[in-house]
Amino acid sequence: MSIKLSHVGEVLIAEMLTQSALRRQLNQFRCAVTGVSLADDIQNQGLDLPARFIADEASLSLRCGGNTYSCDGAQTVDVLCAGQNDRAIAFEAKLGKTRMSVPEFKKRFAVPCEISRHKDARLRGSMVAVLDRALPISGDLQITASVADREWTVAKPWWLVIRATTFAHWRVPEHLPIRHARVLLFDQIARTFGSRDEFDELVKRIIGSDFGSRWDLHF
Repeated sequence: MSIKLSHVGEVLIAEMLTQSALRRQLNQFRCAVTGVSLADDIQNQGLDLPARFIADEASLSLRCGGNTYSCDGAQTVDVLCAGQNDRAIAFEAKLGKTRMSVPEFKKRFAVPCEISRHKDARLRGSMVAVLDRALPISGDLQITASVADREWTVAKPWWLVIRATTFAHWRVPEHLPIRHARVLLFDQIARTFGSRDEFDELVKRIIGSDFGSRWDLHF
């Protein structure tokens, strides 16, 4: 089985955004719908710099009216842009190129959340639906991200990373399958990061080599 972009996308995005932040290039990442930049959101949402980009570690919980709801299952945020203070911005990546039309996306990822039947207070639904606040609860909501003993309040605007070919079919703003997301094209992140060769080297660095030894295989 070949390794697909969707298998390593979260780590790639986090690393490319980290390198871009060091080069002060976050203003180049703009929502394909509104033109708002990631640097704008970091400033407007009150994140203290330097921000960290954390791949596939942060779990979410929802707080409302004195109640706390955890997210169902072992879901984590694909990439969390975490400020040095208690503020953060979430990224979710959907990098496949099939079944990504607006109707299919809604069916697969944007179905509103429900309260789970588990004994503890838990939400059942996709991470996209949680971040887009398609929730069965109304009122003063706060979404909190946690990594180990650190917590951050997640900003309402979140970033959905998709392929340029997907967005080409989403161009009518009123028909977008999400309400509160900025849309960032993965292809733009890769171009800003560097050349094709530099991107390929990054992939190799992340995936690594010498799998026989790493997996303790005896030949």
